[in-house]
Amino acid sequence: MTAATLPLIEVRGLTKHFAAEQSLWGTVRKVVHAVDDVSFDIHAGETLGLVGETGSGKSTLGRLILNLMLPTSGTVRYREHEIFEVDRDRMRRLRGEMQIVFQDPFSSFDPRMTVREIIAEGFVHTDIRSQAARNDRVAELLRTVGLTGAHADGYPHQFSGGQRQRIGIARALAVNPRFIVLDEPVSALDVSVQSQILNLLADLRAEFGLTYLFIAHDLSVVKYLCTRVAVMYLGKLVEIADRKDLFANPRHPYTRKLLSAVPIADPAQRDRPRSLLEGDIPSPIDPPKGCRFHTRCPEVMDRCRTEEPRLTKCGSNQLAACYLDG
Repeated sequence: MTAATLPLIEVRGLTKHFAAEQSLWGTVRKVVHAVDDVSFDIHAGETLGLVGETGSGKSTLGRLILNLMLPTSGTVRYREHEIFEVDRDRMRRLRGEMQIVFQDPFSSFDPRMTVREIIAEGFVHTDIRSQAARNDRVAELLRTVGLTGAHADGYPHQFSGGQRQRIGIARALAVNPRFIVLDEPVSALDVSVQSQILNLLADLRAEFGLTYLFIAHDLSVVKYLCTRVAVMYLGKLVEIADRKDLFANPRHPYTRKLLSAVPIADPAQRDRPRSLLEGDIPSPIDPPKGCRFHTRCPEVMDRCRTEEPRLTKCGSNQLAACYLDG
């Protein structure tokens, strides 16, 4: 494999457990299995959608990839860098290439700082030194995300949710990143504003050659923006496929349930048969043995309760962790 075809991000065996209960002497008695043995690649220029119910471990996985928290085990390789092994100075430089946009940007803004100050924070790692150059760059970034230079002197509380999300995107762009984790960036917005932000993200990807990990629970949004989709359930990846393959022929029962729940605007299809998920996602403190989805799966077999299926190839561009495709 040549350098040109190597993945931008390589995730191997990534695992994150949190202590849920400790003894008086610090011995961990119970752990939360937030992410368990996850492996996948992200190629330059693509958008990988990461979907699943709340509590599946999607946001934790995104933060692990950016080295915002340390893993229990596993590796993340960004270009030639093993990010959990690089020193602090090198990681600081890599931060300019790997950014994140949060679901609620307001909570990540300092309310005492102006938009200009919020966006300009990242310039400390660039060659933009003079105040005039910083002001010009802030105005340019604001125009890039659909705002104006006049917004630079406002404070976060003075803007709408959609405007704050644009400011969050401008802040991420300020350091000229190559890879951005988008952690449910439109889920808190009105539908009309969602479409505007999605169009903006698509335009920025094309203009700057960006690579995205797009975390979401809305599959209709994922279908619009993403090139590939990874489906996560209770800390595990259960299916990875090209977008068209996944929506046309989902292989895992959990994926089929998620797709069945997607609303369809066409009145002619309102009576289509639907098979919705039943029950709640199990506790990540005590995940089911075998296939973690077997407690809610309508196609469960005996071996599903005792043997954990691995992601295996079940199509030209499709992987699924299910014995039905074994």
